[in-house]
Amino acid sequence: MISPQGFPGRDKNAIEQMAPILNHLNLLDDDSFEQVQTLIERAELASHTAYDATAVTLANAKTVAAKLASDSKLDATKILTAATNQPAQNAVDAICLALYESSVTEARNIAFANAGKLAATLTAKFDQLRAEFDALVPELKGVRSDRQAIDSGKIAGWKRFRELVDVCDDLRAIAKLARANTLVATVRTPGEWGEHWEFRHAKDRMQTLGSDEFGVFAEIMRREPYVPASRDEALATAEAWTKGLVSA
Repeated sequence: MISPQGFPGRDKNAIEQMAPILNHLNLLDDDSFEQVQTLIERAELASHTAYDATAVTLANAKTVAAKLASDSKLDATKILTAATNQPAQNAVDAICLALYESSVTEARNIAFANAGKLAATLTAKFDQLRAEFDALVPELKGVRSDRQAIDSGKIAGWKRFRELVDVCDDLRAIAKLARANTLVATVRTPGEWGEHWEFRHAKDRMQTLGSDEFGVFAEIMRREPYVPASRDEALATAEAWTKGLVSA
């Protein structure tokens, strides 16, 4: 028997996780997103049908057996005919698996058609975020807390700062998910991983912008978060840090 867990689900999980994000980033249009959802629903139907088929087949067999038991003229031919009319589990499994795989493959091709633009899209959004923060800093005039924002009448600016923090958190989470689903460049071996996959600039341990929320975010912006377009770009960034070619 093939259970839902028995189907290859990695691509399906990636599609379910990333398709809404790609749609939000305008890398998957609404009509295509709807197609993807329909295909995923079809795959799930196939999976659950295979899972439930054993119980359904057994129930049908009991019903047929009960009818045969009440037949006063029962013979071998009737038994064999009834058995032939019952669905074979291996046939159900084969059909459901083929339907599942074809649906997931088609959904993946539609959902990830523009995935090659994801790294550049996320990096551009990080750059835009940094530009907005740089423009906001003079407006805040040293405000670094809710109380200071209230006392100085900078509530609107502080609210915008909080929104930028949330946007940054969302973008970094998307980048992490995209790497996990190999939709953007990622490491080949665990030893390649490091902050050079997330930031253009190294951390300067001799310089601190503060440990409060504002200082932590300012440091993130100073380091310029990005999503490498390729593994080579990330490794080149790491090499530049080692050689001190990228100022902190």
